[in-house]
Amino acid sequence: MTQLSRRCFLKAGTAAALGAAGLGTLARAAAAADAGAATKKPFRLNYLLASSLYGKVHLREVVPEVAKAGCDALDVWCPDWVPHRAQVDEMGLDAFAALLKEHKTRLGAISPYYLGPFGLKDELRVIAKLGGTLAICGSTGPADDVKKAMKDFVEKLKPLAAVAEEVGVTIGVENHGNALLCKPDSFRYFRELATSPRLGVVFAPWHLPQDPAMLGGLLKDIGPKLAHIYAWQQPQKKDDPLAELPGHGGMDFTPILAALKAIGFAGWTEIFTHAHQHNGAMCASTDAVTQEVVRSRQYLEGCLAKA
Repeated sequence: MTQLSRRCFLKAGTAAALGAAGLGTLARAAAAADAGAATKKPFRLNYLLASSLYGKVHLREVVPEVAKAGCDALDVWCPDWVPHRAQVDEMGLDAFAALLKEHKTRLGAISPYYLGPFGLKDELRVIAKLGGTLAICGSTGPADDVKKAMKDFVEKLKPLAAVAEEVGVTIGVENHGNALLCKPDSFRYFRELATSPRLGVVFAPWHLPQDPAMLGGLLKDIGPKLAHIYAWQQPQKKDDPLAELPGHGGMDFTPILAALKAIGFAGWTEIFTHAHQHNGAMCASTDAVTQEVVRSRQYLEGCLAKA
């Protein structure tokens, strides 16, 4: 063998060895990717059951419905809606925690709107003690200079955000008509200015134009600041008490769920309506309320399958 042919032989052998090693590395990487894909949990909605849907029945009657409705946790509503938050105090936090445990569920949120966004300090600690993750409130009134007003709002929230960070509970601010957090620009300002990881958006489609594509785009803009979404729409039939529920009205929730999936939303989804007819409840009986929640949940799951 000549010197040149020996060099060619050695180069060829080395290239073959490196090629085999490279293929092995690629094969291992592909196998690892397949294993990761296999273990990655599929996207799902985390359902929160609103106690307000059940009206003035005692909270002891509501807690067993969380599992029956296929929900993950309970949202305890407060005056001026229902007496449930007051009933928690009446029975005591330990007794309420025991009630949740008895029925194999947990607290997800409390909605103390009556306290306002700056009155949540003690409530944050109560939510944390009960194992909840979210306190829901509104913002402040509308403003001509929305960016400046939002900056002032977030600045005033900083002491509460510090408490929220300490106890591990998120303050969720709902968008509402005729409020500071209302129009698309206000969501962007909140996202930019509310830098605390414990300040988030509670998204209420009812208070926005009923355009699923626009709502989906807005949710993508909000992104990781989204803490909660009401599955809730404006009714097409004003005389139908259930028309605000997903699946009853005319709005297609598929683009909304596609947006939630795109941003990897891990917060709460709450099937909701304000159309309370029967002693403050959505339906004439507790069981009927739960069945309507189940129907809406099944509708949302169908939309998610198409998303």
